[in-house]
Amino acid sequence: MDSLRSSKLYRHDQNSYILYPNKNLKGFLEKNTISPTAVSSSSILQNLIDEGDTQIVEQDVNGGYHFNGNFKNAYDLRSTLDALSINTNNLMSQTKV
Repeated sequence: MDSLRSSKLYRHDQNSYILYPNKNLKGFLEKNTISPTAVSSSSILQNLIDEGDTQIVEQDVNGGYHFNGNFKNAYDLRSTLDALSINTNNLMSQTKV
């Protein structure tokens, strides 16, 4: 018990224990970043970028790629892909989303 009391699971201010220690989580801008390698290997993303279509992904002023900030989950991404006017059926069979 002494070692547990000196661990990160013990909260002195509450004289109690927590289930999980606090973690430093990445912020939105760090999480919402797509590597240039991933973009160049995806025919769907490459096609959208070449057409200037920013519904899925766009490039920032520093050259980084980011998903649309309105996406909440993979379902939003899938819905947008389904709604696109380009032929994604052929491209989607080549790329995992």
